[in-house]
Amino acid sequence: MLSPIAGFGIGPFWLKVFGLEGWQGKRWLIPSLQFVCISSLMAVIILYFYSRTDTYSGKNSIILWLLPLIFAFVIIELVTARLQLEERYTALSLWQMIPQAGRLVVALAAIFFSGELYLIGAGFFILALVIIFIGLPFIIGMVNSNMVLAGHDRSLAESVIVSPTIPDVFHEAWPFAIAGFSFLIYFQSDLILLRWMRGAEAAGQYNAAYTIMVAVYMLPSVVYQKYLLPKQHRWAEHDRERFITVYRFGCGVMLITGLIVMAVLLASSLWAVPLVFGNAYFIAGRILLLLSICVPVHFLATSVGGTLVTQNHMRHKVRYMALPPL
Repeated sequence: MLSPIAGFGIGPFWLKVFGLEGWQGKRWLIPSLQFVCISSLMAVIILYFYSRTDTYSGKNSIILWLLPLIFAFVIIELVTARLQLEERYTALSLWQMIPQAGRLVVALAAIFFSGELYLIGAGFFILALVIIFIGLPFIIGMVNSNMVLAGHDRSLAESVIVSPTIPDVFHEAWPFAIAGFSFLIYFQSDLILLRWMRGAEAAGQYNAAYTIMVAVYMLPSVVYQKYLLPKQHRWAEHDRERFITVYRFGCGVMLITGLIVMAVLLASSLWAVPLVFGNAYFIAGRILLLLSICVPVHFLATSVGGTLVTQNHMRHKVRYMALPPL
């Protein structure tokens, strides 16, 4: 939950400024890294004092072990932005596999050692250090211009006149930070509310269905948030015709794909969910049947929303995400 505070949307912000300014976007690197150090330190302080409010020593100690994960989350976001700017998608896939593989190793170790809290905390502590150790050279390389910026002329790399300040970074990046926090609330609040209203069993049934929905929603997310996003920033500023063409084509493809996926879920939900999770989750299959209706809308919304992160439209997107409908 603290990762949006720590990262403050700097990774997505880099995609925007480099897409708009090309190599001149390098002028934002130093002040944004200074800013993210401050925001990460604030997140660590918040987490530390939160750990002091609970007298249960097990929870207290494991949170202290997890403090380096704050910095690891930031490194993950920043390195992801660099690999997207370079359009190195194979390297990006491998990079994003590291934390997932690390979590799997920690989980297996927890099972093997009967879930000892200090071992779980130590496992995540080591994972955080590994991520930081691997990721820092990528960030240092960006500062030293040791990177390939896809689609931009490197001859403009040194023609920078105005250097932004840390307040400038805050002014430009805050919509991306709010968007990240709103996205987190969107994906977590329903489970929390359901747990309060109907209890743990109802929340568990819903979560089983929603886990499948999250897997389904990965398709448009990968296409628009990982593959197309840096390109859209560049096209929005330098190739409007291609930008509009891709937008129209993407909306059509996402709508048709969403309808196909919805049809598959409608046909398979009632028997596939109990098959995967067990007969105790038959109700989850019925929940998934209802949630499947949302798929075409979500796919189309991802396509439309992809255009709202470009140029100066991010503030409009944040308003749509954060404010309740009137």
